[in-house]
Amino acid sequence: MSSSNPSSMSGIPTPREMEISIHAGPRRDAEIAALYERRASYIDLLVEHGRITTQNLGELDRLGRVKVASDYWDLCTTEAQQALATDQHHQVRSCAVISSERF
Repeated sequence: MSSSNPSSMSGIPTPREMEISIHAGPRRDAEIAALYERRASYIDLLVEHGRITTQNLGELDRLGRVKVASDYWDLCTTEAQQALATDQHHQVRSCAVISSERF
């Protein structure tokens, strides 16, 4: 994949955009299921690409960033690792610390 931004090619909302829209109104099970599916697909594309950048992290919701910090730390650029280590959410930061010690 030539782009560092997998979602830009698909025209499909990013997991972060979906999360924002879900929080803007009443939650519906179908929307939440779609968010989970989109997050998983987006992360699969990042893994297939073989490199995760800060731009990619910006398109993930909190749980997506947790997944990347926990399972795909070694695919992150140095800048992406730093972004995860200083993320606004403590859960992401904790996963980053544990992963940085493993790799």
